[in-house]
Amino acid sequence: MAILKHIDETQNTSAARLQSDIEIWRYELSNTEDRLKIAQLTTVIHVAMHLQHQEALLLPKISTFFLDSYCGAGKWSTDVPVVLENSESTVNFMHKWLLHLLIIYLQSYMKYKCVVRKIGTVIYPRDGDLLVCLSKALHQENKQEYQYTVVQPPLQDQASTINQAGACINERLLGEIKRLSESQQQPKDLDIDWCISKCDPLIWDFLTRVTQSAREFSGTKQSPTYKHTKKVRRFFIYCLLMYCIQPSYKSPIHLALTDATEVCGGPDS
Repeated sequence: MAILKHIDETQNTSAARLQSDIEIWRYELSNTEDRLKIAQLTTVIHVAMHLQHQEALLLPKISTFFLDSYCGAGKWSTDVPVVLENSESTVNFMHKWLLHLLIIYLQSYMKYKCVVRKIGTVIYPRDGDLLVCLSKALHQENKQEYQYTVVQPPLQDQASTINQAGACINERLLGEIKRLSESQQQPKDLDIDWCISKCDPLIWDFLTRVTQSAREFSGTKQSPTYKHTKKVRRFFIYCLLMYCIQPSYKSPIHLALTDATEVCGGPDS
């Protein structure tokens, strides 16, 4: 009994330390504007929360999450090397680099093992059983695939979160208006992909998440036409937000309006 009690106390202590570290990382995340640091901390917190629930993760899947955070969802390709940049250096993204990052932050809470080379390395809780953790992760994925359920936090917490998010997005949009107003790069014709590549990645990721349909959220494969339509609509929202904040900033709102109208109503409407 004494041994079982000691094991239980050790697990509770580890869980408390992990929760404390998550809060620290969230605080660091809220106080940085470094694009790479944001992607790193977002990914570490994502993995840590899965470890909290005794769930395993595949490293390639974590890599996808990281690259979506760094580049923006759908704005990177496995065929093109992704170069990670910060104020001090640059490095080509690799799975090994990400694994090393996770070890630095989570070595006290995680184990990793390459069971099948073609599938990739598995990350799972240090105090967990690999088979049990994989089973929990598979069960959770099946629930997300077949049942889309939103668990609403208390209304007061929602209001606080929305207010904080709104203030953050507003501040970054003001920075975008200033940057784009001073920039000489103005498209003569609207090239959606070019324009999106110049957008603030954090704002674009935010717009992508809040405008996801149930099909997109579930990961259902979308047609190229559907993806293009969503990009046009999101870019129009992006431009409209800046125009709403500062009406004197009009470019490229007129071009985005034309394309958005055509996408929504069709060229003959």
